[in-house]
Amino acid sequence: MTGVRIATQEDATEVGRVLTDGFRHDPVTNWVLDEQDRDHKLEAFFGFLAREALVPLGATYVLPGSCAAWTPPGTSPWPDERSERFRQLLVGTWTAIEIERLGILDEAMREHHPQEDLWYLSSVATAGEARDGGSLRRSWKCRSGG
Repeated sequence: MTGVRIATQEDATEVGRVLTDGFRHDPVTNWVLDEQDRDHKLEAFFGFLAREALVPLGATYVLPGSCAAWTPPGTSPWPDERSERFRQLLVGTWTAIEIERLGILDEAMREHHPQEDLWYLSSVATAGEARDGGSLRRSWKCRSGG
């Protein structure tokens, strides 16, 4: 089995796919997104995040069928042009109520986010085909020394 490694830009599509699959049945995701076209909306959302934000930070770790995306301390806020591209993506694929729910979720997370500099685990997911009853868990544990 291939070990844990830092994702490169070539991995961005796979990271987006794993995050989409991993969050497909998440209760919070299901509150934000209506059922109609949910997979398409998740693919657009996580594809954008993987390509433009998570992988470029150099702190997204991958293992076949899984990923863990960290935000390092001192990471700058999104530049305006990325925020505008993200807004356009949402407006083009999500309904107004879904965008409103995402804003509510974002505000709640900001209110409770620690203020000190820290490594923040922004997303962790395992795709369905990698949920194999423990071998993935053993691989992560072995790599982390636990």
